[in-house]
Amino acid sequence: MFRCFKFVCFLLFVPFLQLDAQISDNILWAKLGIQKKLQPKTTVFFAPILRLNDDISAYQDFSLDYAVRQKLNKHFSIQLTGRTWFLRDGRKRQFIWPQVSFANTFEYWKVSSFLRLHYAMDIDDVEDADFLRWKTSLTVLKFAKTQFFTGIEPWLRFNSFNELQRIRYSIGAKQIMSDQLSLSLDWWLQKSINLNPEQNVNIYVLAINYIL
Repeated sequence: MFRCFKFVCFLLFVPFLQLDAQISDNILWAKLGIQKKLQPKTTVFFAPILRLNDDISAYQDFSLDYAVRQKLNKHFSIQLTGRTWFLRDGRKRQFIWPQVSFANTFEYWKVSSFLRLHYAMDIDDVEDADFLRWKTSLTVLKFAKTQFFTGIEPWLRFNSFNELQRIRYSIGAKQIMSDQLSLSLDWWLQKSINLNPEQNVNIYVLAINYIL
């Protein structure tokens, strides 16, 4: 099992060793995540997100996430997420994301995966693509209150394309400060597929997570 874990980790880290693709921008997402358990199997989430682009030098936009998750059993859960995106020109983007998630914890690591339908409502004359996203992550739990994780997430586009157009590789760490508070930092290497010109960006996600 441990050899399998090391092999999968190697596969997930390989893209970060191949940084020959032209990076068009470096973007920071600053996020405050708040969650509250309403019932033993029902949790709600709320997260404002501020974004800086142009190599983290200029205000890009702001969004609000809101979600509810229902745990089905030890490994599976379902979730419905909404994101309202406020653009600099005053227009909005609206997304709705239903998803099914799986997680399994072993002695020193955890594997998790979700399948998400990324649906855009196309409001305010902003046309967004629709995707099917599948993310798989591995988290190392060996170091008490410090967790390390890596993941891969291909995006299959609909809208008459029906092909992969994006893939996101992630690596990061989470520090648990208390039972209610944690801090995390993710690096997403987001690369385009089947697009010309390519749109490759580094996204850094700095998050404060609080449990009510």
